[in-house]
Amino acid sequence: MPGTAAISTDPFPVNGLLPKESTEALTFLRKYPNYDGRNIRVAILDTGVDPAALGLNSSGKVVDLIDCSGSGDVPLQPIQPEKDVESSGDQRTISFKSPFTDRTIKISSDIKNPSGQWKVGCKKAYDLWPDELVKRRTAERKAAFIVSHQALLCKSQSELLAFESSEKDKAKGSDSSKDTKENDNIKLKREELKAKVQALKDLESSYVDVGPIIEAIVFHDGKHWRALVGGGEGEARDSSLGQPDDFLRPMSTQVVDLTQCKALTDFRVERQWDTFGAQDMLTYSVNIVDDGAMLSLVSVAGSHGTHVAGIVGARHDEEPELNGVAPGCEIVSLKIGDSRLGSMEAGQALLRAAQAILDTGCHIANMSYGENGAFGVENKGAFAEALRDVVIRKRDVLFISSAGNAGPALSTVGQPGGTTSGVLSVGAYVNAGAMQKAEYALVEKGVQDSVTTWCSRGPCADGERGVSIYAPGAAITSVPKYIKQSSQLMNGTSMSSPNACGSIALLLSGMLDKGIPLNPHRVFKAIRATAKDVGDPLGVGFIRVDAAWDYIVDNQKRDDQDAEFRVAITPPGKPPGRAGSDKRGIYLREKAECYKVQQYNVAVQPTFKQHEGERAFALELRCALTSTQPWVKTPEFLLLGGNGRSFEVRVDPTLLPPGLHHASIEAYDTAQAGFKLFDIPVTIAKPEIPDSPTVRYSSRLESGKIERHFVSVPEGSTWASITIRSSNHSAPGTTARFWLHCVQMEKLKRLSDVEKAFVLSLSENEPVTKKFSVSAGTMEICSAQFWSSKAGFDLDLEIEFHGEIAGLF
Repeated sequence: MPGTAAISTDPFPVNGLLPKESTEALTFLRKYPNYDGRNIRVAILDTGVDPAALGLNSSGKVVDLIDCSGSGDVPLQPIQPEKDVESSGDQRTISFKSPFTDRTIKISSDIKNPSGQWKVGCKKAYDLWPDELVKRRTAERKAAFIVSHQALLCKSQSELLAFESSEKDKAKGSDSSKDTKENDNIKLKREELKAKVQALKDLESSYVDVGPIIEAIVFHDGKHWRALVGGGEGEARDSSLGQPDDFLRPMSTQVVDLTQCKALTDFRVERQWDTFGAQDMLTYSVNIVDDGAMLSLVSVAGSHGTHVAGIVGARHDEEPELNGVAPGCEIVSLKIGDSRLGSMEAGQALLRAAQAILDTGCHIANMSYGENGAFGVENKGAFAEALRDVVIRKRDVLFISSAGNAGPALSTVGQPGGTTSGVLSVGAYVNAGAMQKAEYALVEKGVQDSVTTWCSRGPCADGERGVSIYAPGAAITSVPKYIKQSSQLMNGTSMSSPNACGSIALLLSGMLDKGIPLNPHRVFKAIRATAKDVGDPLGVGFIRVDAAWDYIVDNQKRDDQDAEFRVAITPPGKPPGRAGSDKRGIYLREKAECYKVQQYNVAVQPTFKQHEGERAFALELRCALTSTQPWVKTPEFLLLGGNGRSFEVRVDPTLLPPGLHHASIEAYDTAQAGFKLFDIPVTIAKPEIPDSPTVRYSSRLESGKIERHFVSVPEGSTWASITIRSSNHSAPGTTARFWLHCVQMEKLKRLSDVEKAFVLSLSENEPVTKKFSVSAGTMEICSAQFWSSKAGFDLDLEIEFHGEIAGLF
């Protein structure tokens, strides 16, 4: 029976699948179609990129695939052929006996190997394959095992039953007195058949799937090292047919036929790939290093990196609406997600990736990866230092990174995105219209533009803004072939970062054509200066590609655009110039800071590269200083040269009410009206000082609203209980979906150690109580309605602190 609602006659909002209109990327491409990212090489630090994925499989798109994690490493050892040449029908082959598995490996005798030297290695597939593929194949292989197992069990049970029946018939028509030897033989046969049945039953309960074993033969063809790889799972096979015959044979009798395999060399040389088998559909390529001592099998550790690469630069000539943001760019995949660790990254992989960015000549890099670091160690660590001091400052690579998905509370940005100088940290935003319609299939209409609820927020513990820019935080685009579909929805800052990265690749393509210097300082200044105001409480804007291009062109002759304005803020009572105490912004949060005037020494130095002494010598900027809020006092003017200058700043939070307050110290060039040279963020999260152990808050949440309260936890408190109740739901009969996030910042502790996050779905007037540990200091209590929910509700919170505090009130 047809429905009563009218079926939409509007076309599917294809342009919302991978948003490019809201960022002005489409506007820019319509004006400058040749600035589509061409001649720009983009590094993707992630789980790896599948070069066979739809939109990434065109010639010249993926130009290098490198496994920085080492999870695909296969040590090689010399091997001699068991039989130099043998014939099988029309084919002549060379045979090897694997020293690892005892299987016979056959290759074509047509292989060119002038030295006659061969190497062999093997790898457990499950140590290399992504977890989701292992899970799928384990289930499929077990289903096949059960079919084969049940067939064998039924056969054995039938043999036992037939034997018992036969012996019973014989007993009826024969003399009961048999010789002892014959009776013993019958008994042994019966016991043997019973044991066989029992062994098969035990086998099912103790089933373990170790997965396929991959074998490789490596040789040098006189020009390149090459690898023949096989031993996967061959042709696709229905699990209902049971296991292939080879599975039931001893490995010493099995043959791994590599005669039809591609002889692959390093991917960057010929850009070839293959799959392990039709069952897994997992694409792999190779790199052979250390003069043939190590084979690196390069495959993905998950679908994430391919999706990220699709956002940056997928190319769909037959349907351009599906293109990535910069369809003309080249992709270099740097796999940092370790397949052995469930795609988690390790320090060694990150450092290898930093070096590979330089070795492969990348102009820009995207890292939609990270983790929460300890408060107070911003800008520290081997990887952060390698990025900041070498990749970015010395080699001018633009590094874009996701801010993290640990919000909605403040100071939840991850590393390296929100905490490392020189990195553009990107938060996730959802635009109303085509993006919401195409990606999210929302029931409620009229949901507003919004930062995603879970997007991490700044500032960093050292006062830096933490999030640099917002970009669309979702897309439906390319995923690896083993997923068994061509595209998929993913969301979060992992998706906003490559959207911004692709947008910037467009700008770099134009700058390269016009001869404008490519460096992060010039580009990131343009991105931030032209960002759209979206009403963010910390002043973070939304990326605008076309406006940023105009800014870059208009200011291309300004020398200061190539300088990094380094800021070092010395807190009260600390000597200036110390890396351990100097900050990158001003952030007041604790009770002792927020109830008295604070004085700071601010040092600003416009810094060029070491060999650009003449540019530093010639630079002289006559600055007008101002603050966006009256509670921050600055000097009126500042003459700024290559060696930098210091000045005093006073922050008076004493008359501010408890809550979040933000200001910006801004420096303008007096020679060019309205031209901002630098700014410094000032954030105050002033806590309420309760006069009793119980604190109550009431608010109304609707349209993705976020409420933040800051309370100074009473001295002696060790735990707290918080009771939540919703009422007056504007959509009767529905639940109130919201996020409750409580965070205390403790120096040298990770966010995960000091946060309490609850995702709640409450029926009307249904009270829920949560209990958790606390310590002295300021706690943010953040309640946030899901960005996708428009219907409002009233929310009441009651927080009660417990511990040795009774005598304090």
